[in-house]
Amino acid sequence: MPRLSQLVDQLPQMAHPRLAAPGIGVWLVWEGQLSTIVGQIFNDFGGFLQAEEDHQSLWFFFGDESIKALGRLSGFARVNRLPLLIQLFPASLLIGYKFERSFTCAEEFLNQEANPPQDLEMLVHPAFEALVRPLPGMNLKPAPPVPGLSATQYGQLTADIALAQDSPLGWYFMLRPLGDPLDKNSAEGWRSIFSELQSLLERIAAKYISNEGYLIFGVDNVRSFRNVVRELLTLEENIRSAESGRKYWPCVMACTLKLGQHLNKDLPRRINLDWADISPDYPHMSFRSALYLGPGFRVNDVRRTSSTPSIDDWCSISLVEEDGEPDIQDEVPFKPPANLLAGSLAPCFYCGLASHEPMDCPSKTLQEADPGVWDRLGLIDMAKLEEAGMGINQLIASEGPGALRGLLDAQDERETIVRGIFEIGYFNQLRCVDRIWRSTGKELPGGLDTLNAPTDGVYLWDALNLAKTGDHENFEQEITANLAAYGRGFQPRSVQGFVAMEQADWSRAGYFWQEAGRSAYTPLQRGWLYFLEARGFEVQGDYFAAAGLYRQARSECPRWLEPGYRLGVCLVKQGFTDRGMNEIADLLRLEPNIFNRVLIDPELERGRIHILSALKTPWSEAKAARDEKLDAVKCLPDYLKSWFREDHPFLQEGIRHAEELGGMCAISNYVCFICVVRQYEALQLDLRKAVEQATKALGKTLDSLHEELKAIHHEAAWFPFGKLLREFNKDYNSCAAKLNWMRTASMQVAANFRKSQDYVEEIESTITLLKARLVTLRIVRDSTLFVLLLGKSFMWLELVGMVLSLIAVPGIIFLSQKFGQAWIGDMLSSQKWQVQKGLIIIVSIVAMGLASVKTALTFEKKRAELFKEGEAREAKAAGGKGKGAAKSAPAKGSSKALPPSKGEAKGGKKK
Repeated sequence: MPRLSQLVDQLPQMAHPRLAAPGIGVWLVWEGQLSTIVGQIFNDFGGFLQAEEDHQSLWFFFGDESIKALGRLSGFARVNRLPLLIQLFPASLLIGYKFERSFTCAEEFLNQEANPPQDLEMLVHPAFEALVRPLPGMNLKPAPPVPGLSATQYGQLTADIALAQDSPLGWYFMLRPLGDPLDKNSAEGWRSIFSELQSLLERIAAKYISNEGYLIFGVDNVRSFRNVVRELLTLEENIRSAESGRKYWPCVMACTLKLGQHLNKDLPRRINLDWADISPDYPHMSFRSALYLGPGFRVNDVRRTSSTPSIDDWCSISLVEEDGEPDIQDEVPFKPPANLLAGSLAPCFYCGLASHEPMDCPSKTLQEADPGVWDRLGLIDMAKLEEAGMGINQLIASEGPGALRGLLDAQDERETIVRGIFEIGYFNQLRCVDRIWRSTGKELPGGLDTLNAPTDGVYLWDALNLAKTGDHENFEQEITANLAAYGRGFQPRSVQGFVAMEQADWSRAGYFWQEAGRSAYTPLQRGWLYFLEARGFEVQGDYFAAAGLYRQARSECPRWLEPGYRLGVCLVKQGFTDRGMNEIADLLRLEPNIFNRVLIDPELERGRIHILSALKTPWSEAKAARDEKLDAVKCLPDYLKSWFREDHPFLQEGIRHAEELGGMCAISNYVCFICVVRQYEALQLDLRKAVEQATKALGKTLDSLHEELKAIHHEAAWFPFGKLLREFNKDYNSCAAKLNWMRTASMQVAANFRKSQDYVEEIESTITLLKARLVTLRIVRDSTLFVLLLGKSFMWLELVGMVLSLIAVPGIIFLSQKFGQAWIGDMLSSQKWQVQKGLIIIVSIVAMGLASVKTALTFEKKRAELFKEGEAREAKAAGGKGKGAAKSAPAKGSSKALPPSKGEAKGGKKK
């Protein structure tokens, strides 16, 4: 059996709806196949289908349109069998923060169940008797109880078919071009749009009037209403496109329910709409009218007069695809919190919100500037920002605008959004005054970084504190008492301007800031005072005067972005969103944080739809650039490790930076997109610099290692026992091969660079080992050379001594006989061999002694001469071989090639 709760359960559940609109719930129960005429009639009379399944459906109507729809349906049932039960009961339509719809009613109705009747039965709740009574031809009579329905005494609705029931719905459209109608560009642009509109009005056969720049016409049913809204949006989109070749001019559009009004020239003044504050190019209407449009349209918030929403609040309409997918006007996925922007006051001078007076602005509780809020905002995903905006909406809806002060201490995304809104107006807030007074710089914004100490100058701190607390009476006394001493400075007049502004005395505020500007002596001070005066005109709505002063402020401080940004905001407030976005786009190229600033700026609400659409282009470009780097960023840690060893300082810092980039890649935010691309490129540049520096250091290291190996080769080459140097030669040749490879390998290849770092460590350790072994080799080599030199000297001395001894014995014998000493001769003759042996022993001892002394004295010199002769022969041999050889390619390393060691004992070749 059909049950009403089965339909309600299909709808989304809303614990905290944006608004609830009371009306009439219509429950249909039927048997077999329901005629499509039923749905057509309900749609034409403004019904909203909530849910439908086999043999039952649920509709919602705002008022007596439902009674008239049943009157039309009863006429159809007179000639067509219609087994249908229709029940009307009190219900409410729920609308969520994303304009999703739901339905609620009393529990007694949810528990109802009913079987389909044999004929048309229309049961009306007694609460709607007052709606039926005034309608001609419509009557209620007591209805018999229906099993399964609530116990209420329903009335049976009857209708006189002789009296036709027509849909009461109808709308008036009003269009007006922006700017001066006498302006040439405005006239040409409006003429192009008006000719297209005339063709549309002729197609739908609508009557229209043109008066005082307004074009006013009406439509009489829901279907025509939908078609006209779609035609207007499509026409505007076609004219704005660059391919159209037609003149574009912004135009504001509004439509309102007829509700018994007649087509006349006073309609624009009768509706509760500020024409100077609505966004151009998009139709504005009540939420009630927007709901009649159905699928294919998107409802956009506009600033409301209060934070308590109602079904008659104003909204704007844009197109979406029929399946509800992306907008034709593709936009950035973020909307500022509507309740935060709500308010009936003029925009606050300090923050731009319309919910409070400047004297009560929460920004006055803030102390110093917080430029880091933009970095924090840039690291928040758009989905989280959207969620935080909904949280702000709910909090302000429950607690009112006073919740703003509490949000400043929320320590979450909500606090970041609210603090960012207050940070936008930093330069026109009282907390900026003391920094301007103390600044020793010449130009904004850099001049605020160089400040005098608070005690270094004569400042009116007491007067400034009184202004911050809103104590205007004591402020006037304090400032009057000090004007005689400080009257010639710009400080008193500047703070007097703020107080006059809070008192809504704009003429005095402008006078004080002009007087302060005449006393200012730096471009920083003059530019800031021009900025304050321009802000005053902007808040008053004189955007032309404000724009001129913002340009003067920008000419005083060309590097200061604030005047250019406010100039763009003024153009958007005037309705010229495209021109305003051109100004802001120039700043966006210089400062990516401008993107998020535009998203949350409460004073850009008039052009919000155009702005979100315009921001989609830089958003898409930045996202595409980020996406190109995604794979590279993911592989960045491994890529860095392929260049450097684990203990390299650049690697540790680079991996940390790469991990930060990886985290930023997961955040959907324009600032993150830009930061990922820029920081990735910066990291690549740092990597190249680090590699270049390491390559230079490596070259010096290779030169040092080459010299050390060359010295080892030089020393070891003279070792006389080459076969004993197998292990030594193996280590040496390994080092020489690695050095020669590093000399020819490109250090711009990660694998080569990384391998070279390992090779350097291996070579250094091997050289240390070779040096230790070389000590032993040098001892053996020098000992062998010393023995050889000693032996050579001994042999020569021994030979000379033996010759002399052989000559000496006969000579002594001969001389002794000649000089009469025959006994000596006889004695030597008889023992000449014994004497000869003794002489040989003596000669050998003396020769060995002399040879040792001579070798010890000449060893170093002889060794150096031998090495020098060997090097000369090698150089001569190498020069002879290289005369006919081609020149080799330039070395990529700094060390020369080292020859392999063959263990030749050069020292053994020359005795």
